[in-house]
Amino acid sequence: RLSGVAAPQPSAGAPMAAPIELSSKKRPAPVRDSVPITKPRTRDPRFDSLSGEFEQRLFMQNYEFVDEKRAEELTEVRKLKKKTAMKKKKKGLDVNPALDSELEMLNKADNVLSNKLLANKKKKLRMELVHEHKKKEKEAVAQGKKPFFAKKSHLKEKERIMQFKDLKSRNRVEKWMEKKARHTAAHSHTKIPRARRTNEERAEQMAEVRARSSAKRKRKRP
Repeated sequence: RLSGVAAPQPSAGAPMAAPIELSSKKRPAPVRDSVPITKPRTRDPRFDSLSGEFEQRLFMQNYEFVDEKRAEELTEVRKLKKKTAMKKKKKGLDVNPALDSELEMLNKADNVLSNKLLANKKKKLRMELVHEHKKKEKEAVAQGKKPFFAKKSHLKEKERIMQFKDLKSRNRVEKWMEKKARHTAAHSHTKIPRARRTNEERAEQMAEVRARSSAKRKRKRP
């Protein structure tokens, strides 16, 4: 018997030959393995400090071949679109379910690939701007100048300038300006208030509503 630990007592009303009942309130002894088991620990390089810090710019540079593959797929999709449209034109049918569904799928693939390539291009441009700005600021600080922390608006302005230069080199400035004007006009059109109705127009509308309701009642009557 250990000091400070009460010995188990037989329960009241139990026969003398019955086994001693242990209390369920007593904590059981921990299960110990006779042979220690070592579990292999997995290491995720994305979240492990041993793999270094993640740099988006280097990542995009290393995986630039993915965008090249996407560009190749886009050219293939556009060729298939042209062939399918020519097939439909040769058959001379306005509605062709098989060719229409194929064209719809190709249009969706074209939109997805082109949007992805455009988004990645903008992201690369923004990252290059940030990288160049940081590089210049490091050189300026090394010369003893005060650091200048650029705001998002400043970087966006630089991005627009570079985008305009790119459009100018490809002779697409006019097309971009037309698209921008259409987008602005469509956006501003939603804010224009509707024309107010005159009393005569309201009376005509109410008369039409009453005529429809009376026609419905007549139909419901047996």
